[in-house]
Amino acid sequence: MRDYLGNWRAGWAGDARPGAEDMDKPALYRVRDHALGGMHSLEADRIHWQAFTDTYPMIETIVRQTVAFRVRAVEHLTGLGVRQFVEIGSWLPTMWPTHTLAPQARVVYAADDLAAVLCGERTLRSEPTAIMIHGDPSDPGTILDGEAAQFLDLAEPCAVLLPGVLDLMDEPAAPWWVVAQIAASLAPDSWMVATHLTPPRNGEDRNAQDLLCTLWKTLGVGLYPRPADALRDWFSAVSELDDPICPAEWWWPDPEDMPPDSPTCPVLLGITARVPAAGRTAVPTCHFPDSEPCHREESHHD
Repeated sequence: MRDYLGNWRAGWAGDARPGAEDMDKPALYRVRDHALGGMHSLEADRIHWQAFTDTYPMIETIVRQTVAFRVRAVEHLTGLGVRQFVEIGSWLPTMWPTHTLAPQARVVYAADDLAAVLCGERTLRSEPTAIMIHGDPSDPGTILDGEAAQFLDLAEPCAVLLPGVLDLMDEPAAPWWVVAQIAASLAPDSWMVATHLTPPRNGEDRNAQDLLCTLWKTLGVGLYPRPADALRDWFSAVSELDDPICPAEWWWPDPEDMPPDSPTCPVLLGITARVPAAGRTAVPTCHFPDSEPCHREESHHD
């Protein structure tokens, strides 16, 4: 199904057509929609979500905190003047969608599930500033250099959102290469925003997370938690980390906001990184914080 961008509609054949989707099997985009209280799930999705929460109750908080982090990031970047967003991943543009958070911006949603794209297109058909396209998250150049480039002006700053995307990629997919390719495709002062699971420090919790990762494969994708150091290496090599990598719920860009003293979801990390101007070198970030919430200092943007 790598017939993406402008040709994917003509590429539907046989069981590849969204109308021929197997309704007895769960789909990641529908499971996520159900987890957020959406209306686009089927019985198979709800059964699987129940199995996930029974196995690893933290998954409910992870999904909610993933969306909450994206919401804060979009609002923050909109305040900085960003007017273009590309959101990659198997999420429907229905629950706190980016185009409603940034109504003056142009937004491209990209997913590799054709049925998700069709559903997203129906949702966005009356939205002149937002579209949904088909693209491979493990090959973001096909997204940024294709249909997204026709809808946006990528010579200007743009924010690429990767909520719950990189931790679905195994090592052969080289998520570090995905980050580098995105950075290379963007104009200076563009942004990358991502979340990523990390292994818990408690052994019992780690066993439960390992079981969740095994069950997650029933959705047709893997789930690969990684340490903060790995993420820091990916992003600091090609961009400037806006803040230390920390639990996503600790990232509050407004110093007047009060994040929780102790994260309720320490296994979900949040990353915000700015693409440096030509000739500038990415600045390594400090170590993973054990106790300090991530408040962004205004001096970072001087």
